[in-house]
Amino acid sequence: MLKEDPKLAVLGLDFGATNLKALMVDKNGKKIEEFLEPSKPELGPENTMGRIVDLIKRARNRALSVNYQIISVGMGVCGLVNHSNGELIESPVLPGWEHVPVARIVEEAIGIPLYLDNDANVAILGEWWQGCGERKAVVAGLTLGTGVGGGLVINGRIYRGAMGFGGEFGHIQVAEDPPCPCGGHGCLGRVASATATIARYLQISGAEASQINGMQEVGELAKKGDGPATEAIAVSANYLAKAVLTLVNFLNPNVLILTGGMALLGKTLLDPIRETIRTSTFRMVGKNTQIVCGSLDMYSGCFGAAWLALSGAKALP
Repeated sequence: MLKEDPKLAVLGLDFGATNLKALMVDKNGKKIEEFLEPSKPELGPENTMGRIVDLIKRARNRALSVNYQIISVGMGVCGLVNHSNGELIESPVLPGWEHVPVARIVEEAIGIPLYLDNDANVAILGEWWQGCGERKAVVAGLTLGTGVGGGLVINGRIYRGAMGFGGEFGHIQVAEDPPCPCGGHGCLGRVASATATIARYLQISGAEASQINGMQEVGELAKKGDGPATEAIAVSANYLAKAVLTLVNFLNPNVLILTGGMALLGKTLLDPIRETIRTSTFRMVGKNTQIVCGSLDMYSGCFGAAWLALSGAKALP
């Protein structure tokens, strides 16, 4: 009896400063297997790229064991990316990672193509494909975590701008200060990220950083009526509302999506943003623009990276 030919699969990787996440999916986005491990980028590009290659090898072996064949890999990474050649140019959260030829390293070791892009781009792409973007014509989004990233997907394609760096919505100026590494002042990522919100809470409350276990705990405190936590989040929500209003007026998206750790705050962020849009823009725009939190939890970037792999392999569903 002839053995059934293996079915097509791709691997979507999300490489962050803390975790390396991956999903193996079929051409329709159905999850076959997931992988999660510490990324440890502080060990340097050579060490970390070696572990990424090992993960891909393990995924390929796992795929074959269930009669799938991984034909390509997509990957999102926090930083400036040359998506045409798969090079990470630089990253604010990966010290020492400059001009790393990510795609070439993987392709030489594994023999299958890797497609690289910015992590915020692929997170919004993932939500467009398998999440609450619902494959609408114009889907914009903000990723709210250590910093604030952004992405814009138009008719299923990432908008990258003239030099590949379009969609940097985290650098919309919404305040006078503080200075930002980009050279600007009062950028959204400096005043409305999870990092900024936690720092604001500590300043207002007088608590020590060691007493707080991240953004989730600040959110829980706010739900219980804690004044400093509520105020810290409200300030960030106000800044986000200003940025979202700008994006809605400029881009007129069908859907604007909030993803990342702070998006878990849900209505606490959504309500003031929706009210700003309702009262501060054209009635038709305010009524018909959906402002939502992402629905793919921690794997939006993996799904988006998987779509990149499918696109590159010309195996779109």
